[in-house]
Amino acid sequence: MEYQLKPPFVLLVNGEFPTDPVPLKILHSAKTIICTDGSADSLIHAGMNPQVIIGDLDSLKISKKSFEGILIHNPNQNSTDFEKTLEWIIENEIDDLNILGATGLREDHSFANLFIMAEYISKLNLRMVTNYFTVTCHIGNREFDSEAGQTVSIFVVKSDTMVTTHNLKYTLKKTVLDPSCRAISNESHKSTFSVESDKPVLVFRSHNKL
Repeated sequence: MEYQLKPPFVLLVNGEFPTDPVPLKILHSAKTIICTDGSADSLIHAGMNPQVIIGDLDSLKISKKSFEGILIHNPNQNSTDFEKTLEWIIENEIDDLNILGATGLREDHSFANLFIMAEYISKLNLRMVTNYFTVTCHIGNREFDSEAGQTVSIFVVKSDTMVTTHNLKYTLKKTVLDPSCRAISNESHKSTFSVESDKPVLVFRSHNKL
């Protein structure tokens, strides 16, 4: 790795800035904060400094000359700044990452970022933490720590996805799902729950009960 950056790593995207205690704790605990373009301005405004800024830099307001971290200009218009940053993270052998600020402000960007996360599940261990939910994506069986009453929503990425759940109020048993709202607003009723799928699934877990 060219730069001596230390874990835990956080990627801050230029969406809704963290305000909830869950993402704020992750942000303040990070040893390395990587920003996509304009999110660096929001971070500095909040009194923190990024170690890395990546993107086409078209919305960056801070002085590039005064920035003391790693500044990477990537003008490729065929990829989003989020994608560019994930590729840089892979190249630098970072494999465990919390993503903050990836939703809110623009619904189209929020939707796109969820699909981008699903595309990278075989390459990176990603957790997207918003002001309301922690979102992960996986294939196969995965168990989650939980608490009775936690809201759990499941979205499939591809058609004809077979999903089985355990310890949720509304059980899915080899249920074939297409991309839709059929599996949202479920509820955990134990200290753990699991979701098994044969294709990528996005699992949303609310903060409010934990």
